[in-house]
Parts: sequence; structure tokens; C-alpha cells
Amino acid sequence: SANDSGIDRSSSEWTMCCSSAFGCLRLIVDDFLDKLPDDSIDDGLTRTALLDCCASFGSSQHDVNISLTATGMLWTIADQDDSPASVDHVLAKLASLASDSRVEVRNCSVNTLFSCIAGCGQRFSASQWYKCMNETIFSILDDVASHCNPDVDELTADDAETIEFNKSTRYVVSRHHTRDSTIKQWTTTKVLVLRGIERVLRLYFQQLISTMCNDEEVVVSPATEEIRSQWFMRAWEKIVSFSYQCSIRDGGRETLDLRIAGVELLSLCCQVSSVLGAVVGDVRVGTNMQVVNGALRSVRTANKTKDDSPSSSDIRKTDPFMKETSRKLFDFAFLSLMNFKEFLKNNSSMMKPNEAFPSSLDNTVLQVLTKLCQCLAQIYDCSKNDELSTSNQRTNEKKFVDLLSIVTAMASAPGSKYLTQVQRISFDLLEKMSLNSSQAAYEVLAGLCCVPGYCSTNAAFEGDILTKEAGRILNDVCSQVSDESNVLVVNFIFTQFTYLSSNQEGISPVNMILTTPVIKKGLRSSEFVHNDGMKNIWTHAFSFLSALFSTSQSGEYEGTSDLLELLDCFFESVPIGIH
Repeated sequence: SANDSGIDRSSSEWTMCCSSAFGCLRLIVDDFLDKLPDDSIDDGLTRTALLDCCASFGSSQHDVNISLTATGMLWTIADQDDSPASVDHVLAKLASLASDSRVEVRNCSVNTLFSCIAGCGQRFSASQWYKCMNETIFSILDDVASHCNPDVDELTADDAETIEFNKSTRYVVSRHHTRDSTIKQWTTTKVLVLRGIERVLRLYFQQLISTMCNDEEVVVSPATEEIRSQWFMRAWEKIVSFSYQCSIRDGGRETLDLRIAGVELLSLCCQVSSVLGAVVGDVRVGTNMQVVNGALRSVRTANKTKDDSPSSSDIRKTDPFMKETSRKLFDFAFLSLMNFKEFLKNNSSMMKPNEAFPSSLDNTVLQVLTKLCQCLAQIYDCSKNDELSTSNQRTNEKKFVDLLSIVTAMASAPGSKYLTQVQRISFDLLEKMSLNSSQAAYEVLAGLCCVPGYCSTNAAFEGDILTKEAGRILNDVCSQVSDESNVLVVNFIFTQFTYLSSNQEGISPVNMILTTPVIKKGLRSSEFVHNDGMKNIWTHAFSFLSALFSTSQSGEYEGTSDLLELLDCFFESVPIGIH
């Protein structure tokens, strides 16, 4: 204020005064909090003053340790007095501290804020959730995002110099990941915010949906004229869009954690909005824990919410509103995730600038794709019987498989003798889907095995190891799936090879031989399958044989016995009357 503008805050006297004052505040919070007058007596003025005092010490630039301790004290007060007014006040103070210029205080405030929400969220009203999302979490998100993309005037000298150099040359200079910078520090805070949102959705998604259909009136801004029942839909769209934008950021190792956090949050949105709900995974270190004076302490465990209940998925299946709302939320998150397909196909910035390996992916991109594949596997586990079911009339399953196939092909390293981690995860998932009656996944395995460039526009993305692994899995799967699936996939192989041989030169029969067990199984199964889709299979079969033996490389192929074996299978399986 104007009265204390002349105070020398760097003096030793001021240092001693602050330390003594904070010691008194800490004594009140630790030992006399239960002695404060009830809110009904003084309208909460005493508790408000206490919270304001803690926030002031938290924002004080004098001592970072005092600021960190004061931030923890805000949560202590909310933990002992979880009335709506007290919790809202605490969240507002923590949100203010979350924009502090000091990275330690800022990150501590973000973590404490989400711990507070996790501990008290089960008692939030619909209006509290609206305010928490739109006025607290999103305000932090917007503020942090603005600092991660600062104006030139806000950059440090090192940041500005690096950015200017990258604009003036075709070579990209990346600061070593161990070297700190202002943008990197704000990016770390951004990651913590994404992790916090992930934690809130995992705990309280069912409760958040229920706020859209209960009788409580949600207070909204008159200026926006927002419909009460749609507030969470708009919040959901912002969360999903933000997580997708984070997941496709450039920046090498400096943004790796951000991209991975974006992928995980986007995946979680798909999982929690599915009928089954999120698959329970490993609990993160620090769940329901809080750092106080440098030590971890346990905080009150959140009561079970509706989303923890075994009947959560049953509610979504039986309640028409909940079912329709969950479906809309899933569709938006799922379609956003599927945008990765076009991004991966069209974004050349992910390619490593190395003339020796022009089609190699940057190592950080491979790590992001590995995380993406792991998340796709989790999404499939919770959606395979409904949203991604083969009996579902929508095209979700086909889009899902298309994305998986693109990721599998792009993760190839030219000339490599081994599969990448991305490909191992992808092949495991394709095999699982094929065994679960996914014809789309079964055909992708066949395409990767015998059709050059099937999943990418650049055949250099694919190689011998990819082809052989696809063939191995294809031959393992064929003995465990239905006759109809085998006939359909063999028909697919015939038509693809015939088409390519008529439009390209140099098609080798080697890849076709890898599928011999599948072709045998499909041809022998054809006599048991009777439907309109099977009428042309033998027409396609003979066209395939003609193309196989007339290709320019067939005479150079040394595996004559393999070709004869394949030919014998044709004659053994051909129906009587077809010559």
C-alpha cells in the first residue's frame, strides 16, 4: 500500500519480521485452527482473513521456502473446513499462485490445487463443478498456455536467440534437454495441469456428467447465455482439443513430456466416456499425498464416487440421458484421437533431418508413438464390446484400425532387423482384435504382409521384418478365427495382389508365399461359407494365380516348391464344376 512503500524489504530487519510473522501464522494453522469462530458468527471473515494471509505469504518473493509452506497451509485449511465457501476461496487463492513467476511455487500450487479438488470433489455441487472447471482450472490452463507461447518481449535472451536462429535456417537448433529455460519451465507446469485434469476426470467423470441432468441450477454467465445442461459438453470439448494440440507439438525433448501427457489425457477422455469406463491401471506415486515442509504426508482419501461403483457402466447403459451424453462425449474424443492419422501422414516435421536415413523418425516421435499405441490398447480394452465392437454399425472400428496401421508402418526403421517398440505393441493389438472377430484388423495384417506400401504412401516405411512379423501373426490367427473370416481375408489377398500386379512392375511372389497357410485355410473353408459375398472368390482366385505366375519376378523366385504347394492347394480345394 502507499503507507509501506518506503519499507526496505531487503533489510535484515524485514527478514526477521517476516519469519516471525510467518511462524505465528503457522502456529495458528497447525494448532489453533479448530479454535477459530464459526462462520455463522462472523460470516467467515476470520477464516477469509486467514486464507488471505496464507496466500500473501505464498506470493511473497522474500523466501521461496515460506511460499511453499504457505501454499500447503491453504490445503490444510480446506481439509479441516470443507464448506463450499472455504473450498472455493482456497481454490481461488491456489489458482492465483499457479501463475507465480517462480517455477517451484507455481508447480507446488498446481499440484496442491488438484489434490484439493481430488479430496473434496465428491461433495461438490453442480455449481461448484461449473466454477471449478471454467473459472479455476481453465483460467490456469489459459494462463500457462500463454506463457508457453510468449510474445518476443517476454522471452529471455537465450530463448529469443534460439527461436530467431531457427527461423533463419533450415536446420533446427534444440537446447539440450538438461538445460533449463523459461519456456521449458512453463511447459513443465503445463504438463502438471494436464496430469491434474486427468486425475479429476478419472475420479469424478460420472459425477460431472450427472451435473448435466440433475435439478440443481448451475449459475452461468448471463453474457454467454450458456444452456445449463450443455456446460460440461463445452468444457469437454476444450479439454479434448487442448490435449490434442499438446500431443502434436514440435520441439524435440523439450516438449516430449507435454506431448506424452496430451496423448494420455486424450486417451483417458476416450476411456472414461466409454460404456465400460476407464481401465484401472497403476496408481501414480503421490496419489492422495501432499508435500509439507519437504516431507510426504497422507491426505484424506476421497470417498468413492459413482464412477468407482461397479454399477457405473450399468447406469450408462440403462439411463437414456446418461447413455446419449456419454456417447456424444466419446464420439468427440474419439474423432479427435483419429485426427492423428492425417497428422502422421502429412506432417513432415517429424522426420529426422538426416540424409543417410531420410525416412527415419525422430527418437522423441517414436516415444510419443509408443505411448499412443499403449493408449490405443487401453482404449480397445474398454471399448471392444461396445464402441469398437464389430457388431456396431458405426465406423469406429475401421477408423481405429486405420490409425493403428499407419502408426505401425511409420515406425519402421529402414534396414532394421528388429521391430520397434511401437510395432510390437501394434502387432499385439492387431492380433488381439483379429482374434476378437475384427475383420478390419485381420485384413491389415494381410496387407502388411503381402502388399507393398499398404499402410503408407512411402514403401520405404515398410521392410522385411515388418512383412515377416505380419505373416507370422497372420498364420497363427488363421487357425483360430471363423471360416468366413478366413475366406474374406483370402479374397482380400487375391484382389489386392491382382490389382497391384496389373498396375505395377516388380511384384515379387515372395510375400504371397508367406501367406500360404492362410490361403490354404481360406480355400478349404470356402466350401463351408455360403453367402453372396463369396460368389466371386474363385474368379478372384484364378486371377490371382494368373498374376502370380505371370509376374516378371516369378521366374527368378527360387522357392519353386512353395509355388507348387500353393498350386496343389488350389486344385484340392476347387469345387466340382469349376475349371
